[in-house]
Amino acid sequence: MSGTDVRVDGATAEHPLVVWQFELRAPTGEPVVAQVAGGAGLQGAGVAVVADPGLPEGGLRLWPLQPLAPGVAYTAYLTAMPHDGSAPVTRSWTVTADAGG
Repeated sequence: MSGTDVRVDGATAEHPLVVWQFELRAPTGEPVVAQVAGGAGLQGAGVAVVADPGLPEGGLRLWPLQPLAPGVAYTAYLTAMPHDGSAPVTRSWTVTADAGG
């Protein structure tokens, strides 16, 4: 697994989304050390978001900084607040590392 990408519709440079949480956790619940990169329209509040001009507007990438165990299911968590103060965006999903890492 080289990284997990997500795109948040409606996040633009003019109307940014503030990211409070974007993390990856092992099945034990332990956090996996990772970097968060974002395209235009994303700002970090609870996490540091590194600007990545290669990502589309509203795009986020969670990049593990340590190898993941092949075949193990990890859970990604995202919490963000729209610029207009509307309801937070909360999502979680499972990703499984392949044999290639």
